[in-house]
Amino acid sequence: MRGYGRDLLMTPETTPDAKPDLVPQLAAELNLPARGVAAVVALLAEGNTVPFIARYRKERTGGLDEVQIRAIEDKRAYLTELEDRRAEFRQKLKSLRDRQRDLDRRMEDLSAQQDSLGEIQTDLGEQSEKIMDALVVDVREAVQDLVRNGKAIPSKY
Repeated sequence: MRGYGRDLLMTPETTPDAKPDLVPQLAAELNLPARGVAAVVALLAEGNTVPFIARYRKERTGGLDEVQIRAIEDKRAYLTELEDRRAEFRQKLKSLRDRQRDLDRRMEDLSAQQDSLGEIQTDLGEQSEKIMDALVVDVREAVQDLVRNGKAIPSKY
């Protein structure tokens, strides 16, 4: 990666939790030299405190004072939290999209099942009609047999 000074390269060793685009953004927003911002970010990532950096690491920061270092720390924390929230939002959005795809598949399955049930219902309706027609024919034949054989049929029929 490109460094922000001749002797301070942006590598995972010098800035373990800094994102490569964080330093230019911090430098631009705070109107500070990129090399000094990169040094502060690296020193903060190593666990150094703002007062320690301001007093004992002036040569690495390019002479940034405690107020400027604190501004870098605060802005860095804000941007890091913002990026974490964005990542969380992207993850939730991905999860919602996955759930939407799953629901779409389920809706397609239900639609296919509904079509199958409609076909079954139609088949059952046709079978019921055939059965009813056959029963009517059987009853008529039974009545005709009774009449031919001289058996009495109650008058209510």
